[in-house]
Parts: sequence; structure tokens; C-alpha cells
Amino acid sequence: MDDSRDRAFVRLIAELSRELGIHTVAEFVESEEVLEQVRGLGIDYAQGFLIGRPAPSPTRHLLATVE
Repeated sequence: MDDSRDRAFVRLIAELSRELGIHTVAEFVESEEVLEQVRGLGIDYAQGFLIGRPAPSPTRHLLATVE
């Protein structure tokens, strides 16, 4: 997050979510720098290319064979 407005917005959403007991997920985490910012803001979960590339769901295959 390069923009201070973006950071402020994400920080406030994370704080509100904590107050309300809602878990937060950061999307598009594609670098260590962004992941550190996400951790620093107290966001609960992260997803993006840094965490893992999209892959077919093994559950989808299992459900198709059971039906």
C-alpha cells in the first residue's frame, strides 16, 4: 500500500472489524512488503500469489465422483 489514504482506510476497516468480532482477509498479497503491512495492521488472513497460486479444488473432484 503506497498511498497513505489507502493505508488509513484499511487500518480503520481492520480496527472496526476487530471491534465487531469480524475476521478480515487481505486480498492481492503479492509481495513480502505487503504481507508485512497486512500483519502490522492486524489483518487476520491473507491471500494472493505470495501465499499460493490458484489451483483446482480437490473437493470439487471428490464431490463429482460421489454423485
